[in-house]
Amino acid sequence: MKTAFLLLAILFTAHALPAAGVTEIPFGKENALVSTEFTGGVTDRRSEAKVWRDATNLYVALWSEHGALVHKADVLTGHDDPVYRDDCVEIFLDAEGRGTSFYQIVANVNGAIFDHFRDDHRRSLLRWDSDATVKGRYGTDFYEIEVAIPLASLNLGNNPSREIGLAVGTHTRYNKDNRSTWGEYHQPQTWKRFTLTGDYPVVLASWSGSEAAGEQQFEFALKNVSERDLSLTGAFNDREITVNLPAGETRELLEETLHTLNEPVEHRLVLRDGTHEVVRFVRKFTPHPLLHAVPASALLFEGDAIRITGRINEDPSAPLEVVLHSGEKTTRKEIPLSGRRFSVAMPQERTDRVECSYKGETLAFELESIASPWSEK
Repeated sequence: MKTAFLLLAILFTAHALPAAGVTEIPFGKENALVSTEFTGGVTDRRSEAKVWRDATNLYVALWSEHGALVHKADVLTGHDDPVYRDDCVEIFLDAEGRGTSFYQIVANVNGAIFDHFRDDHRRSLLRWDSDATVKGRYGTDFYEIEVAIPLASLNLGNNPSREIGLAVGTHTRYNKDNRSTWGEYHQPQTWKRFTLTGDYPVVLASWSGSEAAGEQQFEFALKNVSERDLSLTGAFNDREITVNLPAGETRELLEETLHTLNEPVEHRLVLRDGTHEVVRFVRKFTPHPLLHAVPASALLFEGDAIRITGRINEDPSAPLEVVLHSGEKTTRKEIPLSGRRFSVAMPQERTDRVECSYKGETLAFELESIASPWSEK
C-alpha cells in the first residue's frame, strides 16, 4: 500500500522527471557540464563551454582562445546592438523542446546583449528581452564570458517535458571564425538535449503594447498551467500587483504607462508564487514618434484657414486635440480620428502658435499672419 501511494505521489508531482538518456543541467558551478568539443569555423582554436543552474538562473560560460588580441573586437555597448559582430558567445535555447522555435542570446565582454526569439518560421522577433546579465574579460590570449539567464523569462511552462535543446557558439571577428559545441548554429534539431527540472506553473501566453511615445497600454495574458490555484504577487515597474489565477485558467492584466519621445524605456513585469519567481517580462526600447503633424504653411494671410495635415503611427484610439494660441486667447478643439492620416482646417484669428496633441504627445509650431496685398485698404 505504501509503495502504491509513493508511485502516485511521483506521478502527480509538479516537477517533471528527467527524460531517460537526457542529461539534467546540474545545480552549482562546481557541478557544471563541460564541453571542449567545438566544430566548424576556419581555425582549431581551443574553447570550453560550461552550463549549470541555480533556482533562479540558467548559466552559460565560454572560455576561448583568441589568436590576435591586437584585433580584439569589443566595440558595442548598447542593448540589441549587433553584438554578433564583436568577439562574443552565442547561446541557442530551444526552451519548448520542439526543435523549431528558439531563443538566441549573444553577449560580448562589455556585457552588451543582443537577444531575440525566432519563431517556427525562423522570423526574428526582437520584442523579446532575456534580461540576462553578463560578465566578461580578455586575458593574455583568450576571452571569457559568463551569462546568467533568468529561468522565469523562458516561458518554460510551455514545455511539460522540461526537455530543452542547447548549443553554444564562439565568434572571433578578426578572422570571422564561428565554432560551436552541443550542436550547430541556428539548427535546433542538432542541439544537445538537456532537462531543466522545476515547477513552472505560469505561462505568459501573449502580450501587446505600443513602443510609440505618449500614453500607452501594455496587456498581458497569464495562463495557469498547473493543477492548483495560484495567488501571484509582484510588480509592473514600480506598481505592486496581485493576480489570482485559478488552475487551468487565463487572466488578462492591463497596465497604463507613459512614454517620452526619444527617452529610453524599460518595462518590467515580475510575478512570484510565494518566493518562487514564475514570470519575468522585460522590454527595453526607445519610443518612436506617435504623432506627425505639419501646417500647410507657416505664413498665412489674415483670414486664411489654418490647415494641418499629419498621421498617427498606430490605429487611432483617442481624438486629436488642436490648441490655437492668439495672444492671451486659447481655443481648443477635439477632432475624432477615423484613420491614421488626418487633415484639419480651422478658422484663423491671428493665431501665433498651434499645438497638436495625441495621447500625451504634443507637437507645436509657430505661425505668422500678414496682411493680404489684395485686401481692401
